Amino acid sequence: MRYFNYLLPISLVISQMSFADESSQSPDIVKCETPYHAMHIGLRHTEARGVGYSNGYTTLQGFGIYNRSTGFMPFLDLRGHVFDDGKFAGNIGVGGRTWLSSVQHVLGYYVYYDVRQHHHRLTPQQVSPGIELLGERMEYRMNGYFPVGTDRSRRYGYDFDSFHGNRILLKHKQLRVLTGGDAEIGAHITQSAKFDLYAGAGPYYFSASHASSWGGKARLLGRYKEYISLEASYSYDHLFRSIVQGSVALNLPLGKKLNYKEKGCRSKNDLALSRAAFAPYRFEIPVVKRTHIKQKAINPATGDPWKVWFVDNTSSSQGTYESPFPTLFQAEYASAPNDIIYVFPGDGTTTGMDMGIALQNNQDLFGSGIAHTISTTKGNIKIPAFSGSSPVITNTPGSVVTLANGNEVSGFQIMVRTTGFFGIDGTSGVNGADINNNSFFGSVDYSGIRIAGQGGVDVKYNQLINSVSKALNLGIAVGVVYGTFMDANISDNTISGFKSTGILFGPNTNPTTASAQALIAGNNVSNFGLQGIIYVTGMPNSTVQILNNTVVDNAGGVMGTIGSTDQGAIVASVNNAPDSGNLIIDGNTVLTPTTTPQQFGITAQINFPTGANFKAVVTNNTVYTGSGTGSVGINLFSRGNLCATVSGNQIYSQAASGTTDLNISTVGASSVINLNELTNNIAENVTVSGNVNIVPCGE
Repeated sequence: MRYFNYLLPISLVISQMSFADESSQSPDIVKCETPYHAMHIGLRHTEARGVGYSNGYTTLQGFGIYNRSTGFMPFLDLRGHVFDDGKFAGNIGVGGRTWLSSVQHVLGYYVYYDVRQHHHRLTPQQVSPGIELLGERMEYRMNGYFPVGTDRSRRYGYDFDSFHGNRILLKHKQLRVLTGGDAEIGAHITQSAKFDLYAGAGPYYFSASHASSWGGKARLLGRYKEYISLEASYSYDHLFRSIVQGSVALNLPLGKKLNYKEKGCRSKNDLALSRAAFAPYRFEIPVVKRTHIKQKAINPATGDPWKVWFVDNTSSSQGTYESPFPTLFQAEYASAPNDIIYVFPGDGTTTGMDMGIALQNNQDLFGSGIAHTISTTKGNIKIPAFSGSSPVITNTPGSVVTLANGNEVSGFQIMVRTTGFFGIDGTSGVNGADINNNSFFGSVDYSGIRIAGQGGVDVKYNQLINSVSKALNLGIAVGVVYGTFMDANISDNTISGFKSTGILFGPNTNPTTASAQALIAGNNVSNFGLQGIIYVTGMPNSTVQILNNTVVDNAGGVMGTIGSTDQGAIVASVNNAPDSGNLIIDGNTVLTPTTTPQQFGITAQINFPTGANFKAVVTNNTVYTGSGTGSVGINLFSRGNLCATVSGNQIYSQAASGTTDLNISTVGASSVINLNELTNNIAENVTVSGNVNIVPCGE
């Protein structure tokens, strides 16, 4: 490496020197001792953060040099380190030193093997050769550091980096072991074997792909005899920046003192040769740098990079991040299945956003005002929000967004302008959909989200507002098509003002072969008309949970008589036989405060007598009934076989008479309600009629 060019001046000096030959020396040469021992063991602590590591560490070191002949004095240096985080490192060094009597310096040459534990399945290892020239006053040294074995960790920490063109760039981290070298020139300020003060400085260079830097380091070392030493250092480079570090060491000398043969014992030689009693100075911990690397995000469904089309109605160009399309229609036309259409709010109006959009299979439609999560071959990646508001989209002649299979629509203000149409229309029998974090509004009689399909369907964190008082419409309606299965999650939505139904879930068209698993949870439904939340089922082997919803402020429509229609704040109704559904209604809060007759809070009912079987668990709900005559808090009604658990509910009537807190009833000789449990309910007015048994289901 080029930093070994520093050796040239020294090598020229050495080339002119001759090593002492003990056999040619005169008989009056005698053995003389230096102030320091040839062996020692030591304990040292180095404070936190150095070049290529962040934790401090403690070192146990053993060093010994054999100096039977000053022409070649081999040495062995063993060091073990324990970092503050419990990880280990170590060094094994072998080398030799030669006393150059003609210039009164010691020439050293050595090679070390260094290893350390690290994170992310990386064990940095390196081979480090070095050379030094040690004198009474001055010291010169150079070291090289060459990684061996695996020099990089596995890639980790994948995250979003940026948009570029029509691509998504990810960044990831990787640990790299750096190749490098250093040099130092220093001077012993004091000339004493008792108190030694040394100052040195020099450059260093470390490099790996994606990381390289020159730097410099200066250090000050103070030593009292052989027993204790203190060191302070400062280094700087643009990879590791400024580092101030200190260390303290205790040493125990062993064996004989370092000696030499000389004609007489001149004191001026003592300090020069005694420099050989200490281990070489070098970067003893392999230098590791965490690098950041960019790459394209790959769609795991296709194996190709994600392609993104950008829309901003203040732009006028090519659909890239740097120059988006000005209209949503252009993005619809340019895009293909599996693409992302990413929309900025632009000037905040519907200019260029007023023709709606029909999505293709597996496309995602994202608004820039919120964060989005996409799947990649490196795991799920979150794209942060790129604006402070969400774009407004609309469609004058029809529904605003038309779904295909596997679409996600997220982060929009959706304005519906056409009576009888939908904000999001998935009625074509879609397979999978994810509708989240959108707000719906309009001044016409519209429905918010309508999906008829199968597969995984998520409708979450949306806000739907309808202010048209004469409207007969649906907030969220999700139906399972004939002969299919749906896993649905309708959660944490806010729905207000839809005069037909807030949330509707069930079969799409009388399908006795459809089935479902569904969670309807955490929704807030208010100002509804006929139903707040309704689950109408004829689907065998289906399980639906209606949990922790708040349904309040019935708009005042007549609910009909008990058992005649699917009406109420929360309704689960079996209208098609055969059915073997399972239902859990738990933790909901229902408030129907109107004076209109026959308002129902929670209803679980079977309306068809032939072969219908239904299991319902109605627990821990709080229901406030209205004051209208015939109002019922919780209603269990059966024309078939209903198995129920009713426990822990709190039902409060708004009137002293004319209302029922809890009604359990059957119609027809073959109808039955078996109650697994009827306990711990707070209900003043309870009516039981027909074939009702408090027995475990199946008996």
